[in-house]
Amino acid sequence: MEKIQIILGRNISICLLDDIIKTLEDQFNVLESQFSMEQIDIIFNQLLSYSPMREKVLFNGKEESFFAWIQPTISKLEEKKRELEQEKNNWIESCCKIKKAKIKGIVINIIFAIICVIISTLVVIGFKKAYTIALQQNDAELIEFKQNFLHVDEIGNQYIDCLHDYVSVSNVSLKPLADNAVSFTAQLAMSNDVYGIALTQSSKYIIITYSGKVFEYDVFGDHLYYNRYSNIWGEGIRSYGDLAKAQFYGINIDDISYIKITNIELFKLNINRTIVKDKLEIELFSK
Repeated sequence: MEKIQIILGRNISICLLDDIIKTLEDQFNVLESQFSMEQIDIIFNQLLSYSPMREKVLFNGKEESFFAWIQPTISKLEEKKRELEQEKNNWIESCCKIKKAKIKGIVINIIFAIICVIISTLVVIGFKKAYTIALQQNDAELIEFKQNFLHVDEIGNQYIDCLHDYVSVSNVSLKPLADNAVSFTAQLAMSNDVYGIALTQSSKYIIITYSGKVFEYDVFGDHLYYNRYSNIWGEGIRSYGDLAKAQFYGINIDDISYIKITNIELFKLNINRTIVKDKLEIELFSK
């Protein structure tokens, strides 16, 4: 038998008894409760005279009211509703857990990113500090190199100017000894009667080559004994003196472009031989 349904007013359905369960399920799913069970029982009794039912409804072997008959179905629906509500609560709880886990993950990622930034900053600062120290060391070495070889810090120094005016270099002898050995000697003359010059134990020959290399050789050492008196020149002592013959190994004569001697002292020709300036240098040979 097809379902016969008449809509009376709002949200009220009349159907056959065979369709009552499906109709109630539909109503429970879409409607909110508007009538109590007592009101529903009263409405049922009022509509009973219009029902095509010819037999009394028995429940558990005896005649019961509509409320007693429909109660098991209502209980099932309420149980299903509770199950749905539980599933809803479980879903909400799961969503909350997922949201908390997501927030926790974001916080952890932010903390990790901050730590990485801090570590990177410290590393950069450390590298920058190390680089600065290295630059300072290089600058110090460069300054020392300039002081030893170029005397850039002494530009315009009156003692350097006087030294070049007072000292003359002559009798330069540069001869090959072998393919990679050269002998060298020269004569220094001092033409001033106020100042004198003297070699020191730290005096060195500095040789610069066309290839850009710099060689350094000790003037005194195992091969030549140092004697201060024999290595000083001035009008008050003697006007000139020959440098002891030096031998430079590991260099070719054709590659030599410049020779100078460093760590020379300038002193006054007084009884105390007062040193005026040290670590000076004199050019001996240049092409």
